[in-house]
Amino acid sequence: MSSSENIPMDQPLGLCDVIGVAVRIWRKNLTLILRVLLMPTILLAISTTVLQFCLQYGVTGSTDFPRVVGFVGAGLAAFLLYIFALFYLAVQEIALVRLFTGFAPDWEKARAFSMKRLPWVIGLSLVNLMIWGVILGVFFCVIGISTFLTSLPSAGPILGGVGMIVGFLGVVITISMMLLYLLVGFAVIACEETTFFGVIGRTFNWVGRYFGRTMCFGFIFYVIFTAVSMPVSLPVVVVSVIDAWHTGTHAVAGTEPKLSMPVLMFVQVWESICGLLLRPLTVLSFGLYYLDLRQRADGLDLIRKLKVMKEQYVGAGENGLQGR
Repeated sequence: MSSSENIPMDQPLGLCDVIGVAVRIWRKNLTLILRVLLMPTILLAISTTVLQFCLQYGVTGSTDFPRVVGFVGAGLAAFLLYIFALFYLAVQEIALVRLFTGFAPDWEKARAFSMKRLPWVIGLSLVNLMIWGVILGVFFCVIGISTFLTSLPSAGPILGGVGMIVGFLGVVITISMMLLYLLVGFAVIACEETTFFGVIGRTFNWVGRYFGRTMCFGFIFYVIFTAVSMPVSLPVVVVSVIDAWHTGTHAVAGTEPKLSMPVLMFVQVWESICGLLLRPLTVLSFGLYYLDLRQRADGLDLIRKLKVMKEQYVGAGENGLQGR
C-alpha cells in the first residue's frame, strides 16, 4: 500500500461525514477486521458463557462443597480469560485504528506498534475504572442521603426525590463523558508515539479544546449506533423473554427462574457476533474523529500531502536516473 493510498481523509470533514468514512473503511476491510478480531471474540464469548453458567447453576443454592469449589475455580479461570480476551481485543482494535488512519503502512507494523502500547491500554483502563468507582461511590452516597431525606417530615420527600433524580442524571452524564474520554484516549494511543502520561494529557487537551464538537460527535454516533444495534439485538430480547416465560411457568415454587443452557449459549454467541461487527466500527469512528481534530489543529492533511509529493518527486528522480 502506497502512502497516497493510506490517507483515509485528505481534508477536515463534518461529523456525519467522519462516521460515513468509517463505515466505508469498515465495509471495504471487513475481511481483515473479521480475521484479526475473530480469535479474541471467541475467547470473550467462551469466558462470558462460563461465567454466567457458574453464576446461574454453580454456587446458588448448592451445599455440595466440592461442587462449589469446582464452580468457583471455573468461574475464576473464566474471569481471567475474560480479562485476557478484553486486552487482546483492545490491542487488535488499536492496531486496526492505526492502520486505517494512515499512521502505519501495513498490518504487521500496526500490530507491532499496538503490542508495545499494551501497558498504555492497561493503564488507561485502570484509570478509567478507578474514576468510575469514585463516580459510583458518590452516586450511592447521594442515593443514601436522598433515601434518608424521604423519611423526614414536611419537605423531606420532595428533597429526597430531587436528590435521586439529580444523582441518577449526574451518574449517567458523567459515565457517558468518561466513555468519550476513554474512546478518544484509545485513539491517542493508536495514533501518537508518546508516554502514558502524554496520552492522558493529550486526551484531556484535545477533548477540552473541542469539547462542544466532541459532545456533538458522541451524541450523533450514539444515536446512529443505537439505531443500528437495537434491531440487531432484537432476537436476543425475544428469545430471552420467551425462555424466561417458559422457565417461569415450569419453575418450582420458591426457586428463581434461570435461562436454559441453550438460550444462554445463543445469547452469548449472538452478542459476540454483534460485538465483532460493531466494536471495530466504534473505535474506528473515534480514531477518524481524532484524525479530523489533528487535521483542523495541526494541518496534518497538508503535512501528509507534502510527504506524498516528496515521495513521488524522489521516485520520479530515481526513475529518471535509471533511464539514463
